[in-house]
Amino acid sequence: EGTTPLTQKNWEMENDQPFSEVASAFRRRQKEWTFISCWSHRDNESHALWRIFCGQTQGVAIGSAYSKLAERIPRGVEDCEVGLVDYDRDEHILSNILIPYFRKRGPFAYESEARLVANIYRCLDVRDPVGKLLPPRGHLEIPVELGVFVEAIRIHPEADNGYIDVVKSLVNKFAPELQDRVQPSEMARPPVF
Repeated sequence: EGTTPLTQKNWEMENDQPFSEVASAFRRRQKEWTFISCWSHRDNESHALWRIFCGQTQGVAIGSAYSKLAERIPRGVEDCEVGLVDYDRDEHILSNILIPYFRKRGPFAYESEARLVANIYRCLDVRDPVGKLLPPRGHLEIPVELGVFVEAIRIHPEADNGYIDVVKSLVNKFAPELQDRVQPSEMARPPVF
């Protein structure tokens, strides 16, 4: 995550090698200060994503709208942005510390990813007096009203009845207002012949 497009790197090396070396070191450190919430931005579920992120039979997918994710950006946080990932885009980028986190190589395009990216580099309250990174503070603790944000809780398409019961029980216990949003995966429906 956060890698530099090859075109960018070549441009920097040709035009300002000392800057390129400093920028490269800074970009490597950015991983310490950058936090990403990743979402699939697809109209349909993906068999590949179920397999990669949830395994064979267990997992849930939380459904929401892109606009609701964009509304989560906290006020007054300078380096926080919501956007879609560009795949296999290799060009000179603007001087923006977040842009590299919205770029991925083409083989990952099946993810159709939307992201909320926050960088705490400029935040003053993230390091102790010795300079050690502290746990994220309020600028990363984004409040979410579940009844408004969560539109669906989809259960793994190959989950057994026991797992489905556990998910429903947990939702009933911790977020009863979402009971009616628990539903089976689209892929759990049998095909029609």
